[in-house]
Amino acid sequence: MKRNNPKEKWFDLRKIGNRLSQMMMPHLSIFIAWGFINVVASLQFKELHLLLDGLEQALISYLLPLLIGYTGGKQVEESRGGTIAGIATIGMIIGTNSPQIIGAMIIGPLSVWSYVFIKKYWLDRLKDGYEMVANNILAGLVGGVWCLTAIFLIAPVINWLMQASAILILWFIDLKLLPAVSLVIEPLKVFFFNNTINHGVLTPLGLSMVEKTGQSVLFLLETNPGPGLGILLAYYCYRKKKAQSGGAALIHVFGGIHEVYFPYVLMEPRLFVALIVSGVSGTAIFQWFDVGLKHPVSPGSLILIVTSTPLTKWLGLILGIIISTLVSFSIAKFYLKRRSWEESSLKEVEERLDSPQAITRIIVACDAGIGSSAMGASLLRRTLQQEQMDYFVDYQSVYTLDNRQDTLVLVHPQLKKVAESKAPASQILTIENFLDTIIMYQRVNEALGAYQPTPKDRVEPFELNKEMLKIVLLYADNIRGSQTMAIERMRQIVKHHQKKVEFTKEAIEHLEVKKDRLYICTDELLEQHPKLKKLKKKLVVQDFLQTTEFEIWLGEEEV
Repeated sequence: MKRNNPKEKWFDLRKIGNRLSQMMMPHLSIFIAWGFINVVASLQFKELHLLLDGLEQALISYLLPLLIGYTGGKQVEESRGGTIAGIATIGMIIGTNSPQIIGAMIIGPLSVWSYVFIKKYWLDRLKDGYEMVANNILAGLVGGVWCLTAIFLIAPVINWLMQASAILILWFIDLKLLPAVSLVIEPLKVFFFNNTINHGVLTPLGLSMVEKTGQSVLFLLETNPGPGLGILLAYYCYRKKKAQSGGAALIHVFGGIHEVYFPYVLMEPRLFVALIVSGVSGTAIFQWFDVGLKHPVSPGSLILIVTSTPLTKWLGLILGIIISTLVSFSIAKFYLKRRSWEESSLKEVEERLDSPQAITRIIVACDAGIGSSAMGASLLRRTLQQEQMDYFVDYQSVYTLDNRQDTLVLVHPQLKKVAESKAPASQILTIENFLDTIIMYQRVNEALGAYQPTPKDRVEPFELNKEMLKIVLLYADNIRGSQTMAIERMRQIVKHHQKKVEFTKEAIEHLEVKKDRLYICTDELLEQHPKLKKLKKKLVVQDFLQTTEFEIWLGEEEV
């Protein structure tokens, strides 16, 4: 059901921001490690200092993008998503010089989405038992293709955009519109291009200004802690998890690791407005009071900024930081309080639309998430498709189940308690043998409360308890392979119902109709041989291998 809500597009945009921040939030501790290593590096001799600098670069340029891409891939597909996203993210890292944080956020989920899309339509063409090998091959191919795509297609585009941004910043400076540079710098910072902007554009220009005037305001454009501090203080005052945002604020101001506030902006994209207006305000104050730093500072710690500023310029520096902090705090406060109201309104709408929660997913789970569960999921998926029942069917380890109300989980009886602990909101069914398609389909059908297909032709009832039932499966043109397999399946069914049945096969061309026999044929055979319509005791099925209609008829005869 679609929501007729004028804010629907905005909620979708915020969901994208939330997804991006969820890739980032688990890895914020890397920035703490980065800040600690930075402090240690500043106390070391030249050779060790260079080694630790290289370690900092590896943390931000390699480890962090890989972890973000891996997390984003796992969010899309549990079993192989992280591996595919990791392969694709390596291409982004190799293809560009700047840390590819936002690149990992994009290409990680995108590569896994393409894998899931191909897998959905490829599995239907595979025979049962080959899914695991096919999935591994597909995952490697998709990851490799996206890795090459990142190197030769996406990375050059990103490099071009960075060059264009540098040219735009220089243009603002030439026009004496320095505060307007924040229109470019603040958004790019949140997308983790802060170091590229600072060291690649602002630092070279600032050093040339220092040679002439002894200071440069360009060193403050990216390092000003005011915009980020205002965002974090607003989260501390008006959102949950105060300890998290409060700790991030301390790291941001005194540790100089500005990246800690980027995920908070991504969670609420409207906060870009707060950053831009705050950056413009702070830069205007710096320019008005002729504030500048004597040399570039990295990281952008308030302590380093103050000690790098001439004593006579401290008033303008502190005033600029305070005003930019107040501006970003005020705007962020407005949006965060408004978001709280929107979330409560949206929650009421969603509860009204989605309650009660219907089953949309079926997960076949075993201990390791491979082997029997993969085979069982494949068999069940095919059976449901033949019955035109549209459900998402997959397999995974019982230890990685998602706690979702819309999920029906099939597990071995020995793993039922584990499944209930991992997914208490899901519906749990125990199945002794995942390869017993008949029993598994019957149990699933009962749990779903789905419609039961009925035989197309009514059959005169047999007195099953008085005589042995004789059933004949018809074939034509000497083609009878599926009939042989169907007989084996039907024998399992009648054994389950504790009935005595004799099965035979007979060619339509030489058919001799007998009153004590039930004849089973398919729609296709009935259409090709009109004389079968004269049979009084016949059961017409869609496919011999789909025995659901036979089991239903057998159950009706018992009543």
